[in-house]
Amino acid sequence: MMNEIVEYLYNIPRFARTGGLEKTRERLKLLGSPETSFHYIHVAGTNGKGSVCAYMESCLREMGFKTGLFTSPHLVRINERMRINNEEISDEDFAEAFYKVKALVDVQTTQGISHPTFFEFIYLMAMCAFRKAGIEYGVIETGLGGRLDLTNAAESPDLTLITSIGLDHTAILGDTIEKIAGEKAGIIKAGVPLVYLADRPGAAGVIKARAEEVLGPEAFPETDKDFSGYRLCYPVLSDWVENISSAQGQIRFSLVCPYFEKYDIMLNTNGIYQAENAALAVTGMEILRKSMNRETAAVPRRPMQTAQRQPKAAQKSGDSRWRLPEDVFRKKMLRGLVFMVWPGRMESVGDNIYVDGAHNDDGIREMVRSVESTLAGKDIYLVFAVAEDKDYQQMVRHVCGMKHLKGVIVTEIDNGRRRDFHEVMKDFEKNWHGNIQGTYNVSEAIMTGKKWKGRDGVLICTGSLYLVGHVKELLGGI
Repeated sequence: MMNEIVEYLYNIPRFARTGGLEKTRERLKLLGSPETSFHYIHVAGTNGKGSVCAYMESCLREMGFKTGLFTSPHLVRINERMRINNEEISDEDFAEAFYKVKALVDVQTTQGISHPTFFEFIYLMAMCAFRKAGIEYGVIETGLGGRLDLTNAAESPDLTLITSIGLDHTAILGDTIEKIAGEKAGIIKAGVPLVYLADRPGAAGVIKARAEEVLGPEAFPETDKDFSGYRLCYPVLSDWVENISSAQGQIRFSLVCPYFEKYDIMLNTNGIYQAENAALAVTGMEILRKSMNRETAAVPRRPMQTAQRQPKAAQKSGDSRWRLPEDVFRKKMLRGLVFMVWPGRMESVGDNIYVDGAHNDDGIREMVRSVESTLAGKDIYLVFAVAEDKDYQQMVRHVCGMKHLKGVIVTEIDNGRRRDFHEVMKDFEKNWHGNIQGTYNVSEAIMTGKKWKGRDGVLICTGSLYLVGHVKELLGGI
């Protein structure tokens, strides 16, 4: 049964024209408005949004909430996109959600209404599955952009969060940081707290301008150093991550933030970039806590949101779990962070073999920084592949500047979006004069990389999340 369902879904065009947010809202309503049955946390951004979602979900679970996590893409199994209390949805529940959505789609098709895209179909399924499971908090990652992303059909989230902004999907979202930031800022909602990374002035300026327009002047402090009282807009600076260090697969750092007391944090990862993502997640949790504990708000919540959630006692803003003593709450946050391991991000999948899903300029830059910090002095070998729609030349230049790089095997991702490895090899040969080989076969690329690295070297597989998924599948990991 699952094979037929997956085949049906994969035959839906992934980037087909959608019916727009209104059509998705209409479908959600016809499905019984499942997205209103739980608290909805909405996360957008170019890099790090999946990790931020996962960190927040883990922290919510530590607090005792039943959670749903919706992310994309999947690495090996399509079920990965929907997790309930961090467990992939079962094949049975996946099938039940599929047939519920398909029944609606079949009726609409006979009425001449266009078929939902692959992503919309999966999103509708997730919302139905989450309602059936009785989750209390859904942490929802946007697919592409924000303003027109179908996950933006939910009109009353409890928190919006925007991660790092970089150049990716430029043909769809725009060819400048500012244009892309404008699309991501489209998730900002009136009366809903916003947390965002303010590391790039161009992007931060666009997000702040949109926040001022949507949230109003009362969302901001009178001065940049005034963090007292209630507000709705919370920029986060990369400089607040201090004293970062790495050793034996762990990252330690301090989060020195003016919104709350300092956190000393440990993460189980080799990805230095996860410190910034964890900082965003902690800030999001602190602000959500503040919002849920607020008895009288300077900016009122929308009445519809309260009415929709009133039937579930555990979902009222007065839930005692949000009123934990400060020290207990912070311990739960730290446990949530340390126990979260997000697949495909500097993930160990074998003896000195790692996969990292960096698939754009900023992502590759951060991957290189992590390798040079956590694997300093090791001889590095790469298996590299990119999707056809990626502007990969700058990615190649960053990789070629990596210290202790000893060899590169260029290959191809195993789907219709592959870019010919011969083309990518030419760019490597222009930028680096070391040992470069190419093959269309990922399995052969891994075998070559393992042979090259020997006992003491390190093999990194990167450039595409699709490559990461294929490597994990070949090596028996998920």
